[in-house]
Amino acid sequence: MPRFLSAENLSDPTTKIVIEALRADLAAVRTQYAALLADVTAIRTKLIATHAKLDADATVTDTNYGSLNNPAALTAVSLAADQIGA
Repeated sequence: MPRFLSAENLSDPTTKIVIEALRADLAAVRTQYAALLADVTAIRTKLIATHAKLDADATVTDTNYGSLNNPAALTAVSLAADQIGA
């Protein structure tokens, strides 16, 4: 265990206050991260649907919009509480 996480340091009232504040901040970051991930997923889904509509449109024949649907897969970074000691 790192020295700054020793039992003596963790029992210090000031350290406890700081740790609790950091946990609260991390909870807010998790909430914002989840909201951003949901927004990006929704935008990607709508973009793919728009490309499909353009490809299905008989007046748009010289472009394959579906070929544009190859963005890198979304990778969700886990911000699980057990990984950060919450």
